[in-house]
Amino acid sequence: MKYVTLKELSNEGMFKDGDWIESKDQDKEGNVRLLQLADIGVGEFLDKSSKFINNDTFETLKCTEIKNGDILIARMPDPIGRACLFPIESSDLRYITAVDVAILRVNNNVDNRYVCYILNSPSMLSESLRQCTGATRKRISRSKLAQFQIPLPPLETQKKIAAILDEADKLRQLDKQLIEKYDALTQSLFLDMFGDPVTNPKGWDTINLGSVCGVGSSRRVFVDELVEDGIPFYRGTEVGKLGEGKSIIPTLFITRYHYESLKAERGIPKQGDLLMPSICPDGRIWVVDNDKEFYFKDGRVLWVEVDSKTMNSIYLRYHLKGSFFANYNNIASGTTFAELKIVALKKMTVFYPDIKLQNQFAERVQAIEAQKELAQQSLQKSEDLFNSLLQKAFKGELVK
Repeated sequence: MKYVTLKELSNEGMFKDGDWIESKDQDKEGNVRLLQLADIGVGEFLDKSSKFINNDTFETLKCTEIKNGDILIARMPDPIGRACLFPIESSDLRYITAVDVAILRVNNNVDNRYVCYILNSPSMLSESLRQCTGATRKRISRSKLAQFQIPLPPLETQKKIAAILDEADKLRQLDKQLIEKYDALTQSLFLDMFGDPVTNPKGWDTINLGSVCGVGSSRRVFVDELVEDGIPFYRGTEVGKLGEGKSIIPTLFITRYHYESLKAERGIPKQGDLLMPSICPDGRIWVVDNDKEFYFKDGRVLWVEVDSKTMNSIYLRYHLKGSFFANYNNIASGTTFAELKIVALKKMTVFYPDIKLQNQFAERVQAIEAQKELAQQSLQKSEDLFNSLLQKAFKGELVK
């Protein structure tokens, strides 16, 4: 099997970082869209951002315009090294990307779908993580990415492999769509029972969140206090995944002694409390659902202590999700990233219906969640199948 570097795959050397665009360069009325890390999924263009510059700035800064079929590689989490194809064929807009996204335009002897699949294989993502640098904000340089080697069979074989993986990916996407429908059903149930959490059309009594729940974070844990084994330590990344219903494998830990000290000083989350990343426009809120020991990062993870006698955790989670979806920019603050702050969260207004009605909502949600769990199990099987095929493709074993 022939192996080549990513740099060798590029069309006339088109493997470069995106553009350095500062806040002062941006223009809400511009017609050049600036893609962000949040737009880059694992094999999927997520299309989340809404930042722009104008044509004059594009020309002045000599920006690189992205074209349909370009491979966009994220040089920062999560996960580092994930890649997707830029899918937009024609538009009134031009597109560029932020500096922490690398742009790879492959030559005519290479199938871009095949390369994108290989880049997202467990082996390549693991290598990206191993090659990254930075203690707090990890990233991989484009120069290191350029030296990554991938198997390169003949073009026709590449196309066959990509076609097989396309079919396996369809199974994954169907399961994901079903899960999304269950999520939408739950949010619709909230709107039906309680109304819009921002406009309050049903006229519910309201209360500041800080008046009915404790709102805060943890005690600070410094980088040099982390160890290789012990009590799991969660950052916003891990908490966000738990909020999405995903399983995680802890990679950071603190000692038992340190954990007991922090527990005695500040306490720890109990079952039914809510944890959320400080950057949470998509409502990735985790209802702590077990009594396993863990601790979490101050500031980057916010903690809502819930009293089950007055507030149902599931009800509150969906109330906050709805509020964040509709009104996040008015709740969060920050120039670079809009982050939730403890003070703002305490002042946030929430509906305060009778606890019996909250509990009725939670019971209905749990019935939906039971069906969603079956869909998640199906998704896990389709993910396992896809990753197995991907690994075979990487090893040159998928197509003979």
